[in-house]
Amino acid sequence: MSPHHLSNSLWALANLHDAAPQALTAVPAIEEHIPRRVKSMKPQELSSSLWAAANLQDAAPQVLAAVPAIAEHMPHKVEDMNLQELLSSLWALGNLQDAAPHGLTAVSAIAHGISIKVYQGPFPPLTKILSTRSVVLSADRLLGCSSAILV
Repeated sequence: MSPHHLSNSLWALANLHDAAPQALTAVPAIEEHIPRRVKSMKPQELSSSLWAAANLQDAAPQVLAAVPAIAEHMPHKVEDMNLQELLSSLWALGNLQDAAPHGLTAVSAIAHGISIKVYQGPFPPLTKILSTRSVVLSADRLLGCSSAILV
């Protein structure tokens, strides 16, 4: 499977797992391919895969095996990620922190990427900037530090 197909499949399963729990039988087959394909994943595919893992962690805990490989590769792609991908990734890692603590290795790079995107412009609406500030401050709390990124 291509990286695009892997991430789209996980995303679809995360959206279907309540309505069609039998579809979760595909998670282990998809998850096992991610570590081999993660280097070829585009930013959206990385972000979508993390989002899916966060949403599938209870229903299909096998997906957690893919999180370390994704998180390890994220810092290499942060520059290419848009604000939505960065925020979605940060949200996912926050939700995965107990079940997949290795994912936290990417938080610092993602938070830094968020600060750069916010200051680059064109500026998002004020509500989005304030929401971003809140997410980054939450990341600081996850890391146990104060980066003063958007303070």
